[in-house]
Amino acid sequence: MSLMGNVNSQVMSPTGHALVAVKREGVSFELLDSSNYQEWKESATIVLGLRKLWKLGEDKEGNVIDGKGPVPGYGSWLEIMAIVDSSHKKLLKGLQCGEKAWNTLEELYDTAGGSSTVSQLRELFQAKLTGSVFEFTTSLKARFDRLELNDINFDEAVKKVILMMALPSTYDPMIAAWEASTLPSFDDMIKRLQTYEQTLESKKTDEGSSWRSA
Repeated sequence: MSLMGNVNSQVMSPTGHALVAVKREGVSFELLDSSNYQEWKESATIVLGLRKLWKLGEDKEGNVIDGKGPVPGYGSWLEIMAIVDSSHKKLLKGLQCGEKAWNTLEELYDTAGGSSTVSQLRELFQAKLTGSVFEFTTSLKARFDRLELNDINFDEAVKKVILMMALPSTYDPMIAAWEASTLPSFDDMIKRLQTYEQTLESKKTDEGSSWRSA
């Protein structure tokens, strides 16, 4: 899907910080960075509305009212990705849905000024794999990206440890195999976990079939 009507130019803030200005649907504003969320949000809401990517609802009298957020889906996500800076692109890239991207930004900046750094760290270290490996690792990487926006960076080794700490006991054989040799890269660990998850699911299916045929 092409993104039309997007014009970028670099300007300087009063503090000398380089900002990228963008013009979409006749609305000029700066790409989202860590310092301009409220102003960006107002402009982004207008742009999404003009592109018919903003949810609308009806009140009891049938009047059209603000639906409070982008329509779900890939199109609204693409539009949001086009109007944020590289740090926020990294944060939002795995979501593939405008509604989820918008909610992530609101959680970061709107909820009492955003979750405190301490709360974010606590959530990170207490995170546990309960759903699919893909969903969990996508969320985990988003947590790392959010902390990087606050200049808190984790090296590869720490990310691996946090990931292994989050795994349930069913993954103990894989952890033992890793610890007995050289750990793979963080991204390779995720790929191997997804493969192992498929193995576990296949085993459950086979056991279920055996039980039913007994």
